[in-house]
Amino acid sequence: MTILIHDVDIKLLRVFYTIVQCGGFSLAQARLNVSQSSISTQMSKLETRLGFRLCERGHGIFRLTPEGEHVLKATERLLAALDDFSSELLESQKKPAGDLRIGLMDNMVSNPNSPLSNVLADVAEDAPDIHFNIHIGSVADLGERVLDSRLHLAISFSYRPIAGLSYTPLFTEEHQLYCGRAHPFFDRDDRTITIEELLEAKYAGWGNSAAIPDDDMPVAFTEVASSHNMEGLVYLVQSGHFVAFLPSHYAKRWVEKGEMRAVRPDILSHSVQFYLMLRDNDCHPLVVRCFLDYLANYISQQELSRAVG
Repeated sequence: MTILIHDVDIKLLRVFYTIVQCGGFSLAQARLNVSQSSISTQMSKLETRLGFRLCERGHGIFRLTPEGEHVLKATERLLAALDDFSSELLESQKKPAGDLRIGLMDNMVSNPNSPLSNVLADVAEDAPDIHFNIHIGSVADLGERVLDSRLHLAISFSYRPIAGLSYTPLFTEEHQLYCGRAHPFFDRDDRTITIEELLEAKYAGWGNSAAIPDDDMPVAFTEVASSHNMEGLVYLVQSGHFVAFLPSHYAKRWVEKGEMRAVRPDILSHSVQFYLMLRDNDCHPLVVRCFLDYLANYISQQELSRAVG
């Protein structure tokens, strides 16, 4: 079956996208400035147009169907392409304007090595017509979104490079293994904690989205719990049952309160490289080139030039 997309369909897809972003019909009312019954009517129209149900809803339940998940990704790509088209039209004015879609890992903000806040400040000051759209996601999610153009760029660590993306080193982040106050390691002298005991500890990791590089790691941990974001790992560590690698700058607040501590930093502390991820050999729009120009003030110009061609 061929589905021809018209202007009205794009409007309905925008409504669908907003509903998903808000987490349900009732929560989308304020954003869309229409009644819940109107939202329901528009969703029904879209589902009739497409020929399948996009979500399960009712009695406080909102859940995408498999078809809805597929349409959501396609909608994100469509809206991103429309934003890029608008930006290209504005480029004729030689003035960067329009959406700049940036992907970031969670809890980077406290990393003293990250120049991102300064770069955003510079861009906002000199290019006020750029609209920042920042998405927080996992390593795998960010790579996928850059690859299919839902994001212009992303900043993240990556142990498994994705074909079709370029990776430019930006800054590093120190990671250490942490345990919570109730964990048996907490009150132990680090010098008495053996490799064998570390191997037996319940380890919480990043799941399938990333892996700890084991080239220089004396312990090959086996995951028994996982989370794709750092806050989830903190909850697991604070339970007292698990150990997990966390950025030192992020864990600092709980360390200072005596709620967790680093375990065997003498052998387990390691540096993680963060990268700028871009589509390989892509012709970047003006808003992206503007961002990269300001980013170059904080990192190696040679590395950045190599990445963007």
